[in-house]
Amino acid sequence: MTDTYNINKTFVDKVPFEPKGQKFYPDQRLVGFKLRVTARSKTYIAERRKDGVLQRAVIGKHGDILPDQARQQAEDILARIGRGEDISAKKEEVKEQLQVPTLGEAYAQYKSDRKLSERSLQDYDKVFDEYLEDWKDWKINDITKLNITERHKKLTESSKAQADMCFRVLRAVWNYSQVHYEVEDGDSFKSLIKENPVLVLTAKKIWNNVKRRSNYLDDYDIVTFVPTLLKFRGADYYRVDQYTNTQRDVILCIMLTGCRSNEMRSLRWENVNMQKGLINFKDTKNGDDHELPMGKYLFQVMKDRFNRKGDCEWVFPSKTSKSGHAERVSKNMYAVCRAAGVYVTLHDLRRTYASVVNNLDYGAYTIKRLLNHRVTTSNDVTQGYVQLSLRKLRVAMQEIEDIMLCADAPPEEDE
Repeated sequence: MTDTYNINKTFVDKVPFEPKGQKFYPDQRLVGFKLRVTARSKTYIAERRKDGVLQRAVIGKHGDILPDQARQQAEDILARIGRGEDISAKKEEVKEQLQVPTLGEAYAQYKSDRKLSERSLQDYDKVFDEYLEDWKDWKINDITKLNITERHKKLTESSKAQADMCFRVLRAVWNYSQVHYEVEDGDSFKSLIKENPVLVLTAKKIWNNVKRRSNYLDDYDIVTFVPTLLKFRGADYYRVDQYTNTQRDVILCIMLTGCRSNEMRSLRWENVNMQKGLINFKDTKNGDDHELPMGKYLFQVMKDRFNRKGDCEWVFPSKTSKSGHAERVSKNMYAVCRAAGVYVTLHDLRRTYASVVNNLDYGAYTIKRLLNHRVTTSNDVTQGYVQLSLRKLRVAMQEIEDIMLCADAPPEEDE
């Protein structure tokens, strides 16, 4: 007697892949409904003999369809076989059952399987909601190389960097889809998704390859910029509540910590330890939590905001943004730059912080720890043993702060 199994999600998840060949697991509840397991896949099928001929239909892969859904489809397929219909699983029928997704569907599947940081998710959504919005309902295979080159050219007219970013994102989603949307093809697998058309940008050397910016505040600029920032009076300066000086304080805290703008703007009070003087940035670009001790001035800024926070969860709240925290800081940043006569971006403040750290002659591990950079080589065994104390980091943070807030101009060079 053939063994039967309760084919549910728990059972299918636990079934091991077959080292060689394939194995079938018949269902207890529906005769003819089976799970087929190979070295790389778990697939639901329906099969029944009619007039001495075995007919088999592939329903779908585990992960693309749930067991109960597959069983329902199997009931229909088995009934059709009983009525004399020929439903043998040919390649063409498999393609009909596992339809090529639209670009929007492919992106939704990509997001569900990938763990993206908040910043990356914002960038990716912008690509599909703004730059490629009119393609989202297209079948992904209908997008051509000509579509790619024309859209890249159009976006380049507005921003070379954004044009390249758009198609790097599309390239990543496309490469993922080629692996995800596969069907069995004999003893191997074949992707339903055609070759990535974004490759045309490389073949024709169309990428803009915008050079990485290297702007930052040097010693002379710091002396001009910082006093201007400290005296800055934005529209929120006159509010006596948790919103007071929010815009200025965001800029100031980015400069004193070297963190990324979105990490500071979305900082929650639950991640600030006022008792120990620590800030813990969550959901950072590299996925690691980033804990930093505060220098004395930074602590005072945080203390003033903490005393006014009320029941607000955000360190830098906003009355107008959908997120509830500060979003549009660039406008005030420009106002500070214009007043100081020194033009830099928020990310330039991170470069400034890194430059100050480097000029203090700290070791590479300390610099990487302060900037939350991972070691780029797996051969660096020493990195796994080096643990920097908070005390040492606090000393470094204070030295950085002292330089940033120094009011003395550097000596004039002899002519």
